[in-house]
Amino acid sequence: MKILFFGAGVIGTLYAALLRQGGHHVTVLARGDRLAAIRSKGLVIKDVRTKIKVQVKVDTVERLDRDDAFDFALIAVRRDQLASAMPELIASRQVPTLLFMLNNPAGTTELVRVLGQERVMIGFPGAGGARDAEVIRYAMISQQPTMLGELSGQKTERLNIILKAFTQSEIKCRTSSEMDAWLKCHAFFVTAICGAIYRAGGDCLQLSNDRANLRLMVKGVGEGFSAVQALGRPVTPFALRVLFMWLPSIFAIKYWQHFFATEMADIVFSRHARVASAEMLSVAKDCRSLLEASHVQAPALRQLYKAIEIYDLRHRYLK
Repeated sequence: MKILFFGAGVIGTLYAALLRQGGHHVTVLARGDRLAAIRSKGLVIKDVRTKIKVQVKVDTVERLDRDDAFDFALIAVRRDQLASAMPELIASRQVPTLLFMLNNPAGTTELVRVLGQERVMIGFPGAGGARDAEVIRYAMISQQPTMLGELSGQKTERLNIILKAFTQSEIKCRTSSEMDAWLKCHAFFVTAICGAIYRAGGDCLQLSNDRANLRLMVKGVGEGFSAVQALGRPVTPFALRVLFMWLPSIFAIKYWQHFFATEMADIVFSRHARVASAEMLSVAKDCRSLLEASHVQAPALRQLYKAIEIYDLRHRYLK
């Protein structure tokens, strides 16, 4: 398949490299220093578990022209960067499918309005990582495979084609008929975690030793899931519903206390959180709107979202 990657951060680089290894024709859109690095050295990824390092060459473009044709484009920009990407995506009429793989709890109404429902697909990556110079250090998340879904919830031919391209490239995937609900749940989940990490100074190891902060985080996730439920949407995936809504909170606290003490937590959560406070602020804003619509009281989440605001303010000031 001929695939365009819009965004060359951790996720865009990782999935582009994996799909290129899987035999697909990959083009990466990037700009500035990142574009120069990819043209010079290719895409460089390193699995933090296996220590295997891979370097692949791909085609690159600095901008997307309206006549550039691809089978589909994977959009892997941060939530706060999406608006700046939209003009090129709107103009790219030779790209029939735009797969958005980013935090988007607000839903797809605006995407459908400007792009057309037939062009929009949604998903979410099953990996996390950080960039060290030109190397993307990453880990695939076994508990969360890459998610893919149509807005209609149906299993369409194009969904099956993209799913096949991913699985043939050794990317573990799962489809969902409730991707909108999945993204809402994930947004509450990740903003609560990032809020707790920010309260711990951006350090997962410090968070693992702070039971009061962990308790606040667990309560916040539960409040967010209750809001999704109050809006008439299912809480998904099932494992998180069980952990945060059905079991006593001590089980979730113990689980995350252990996880946040691992190197994996630093790779998947801490490093991203420290550089993505603007994105978390944007996602938290969308989550606040969902809370207001649901009429669910969420005192823990509001404390965690205040921590996001403070961290982002400090981060911008230090810049």
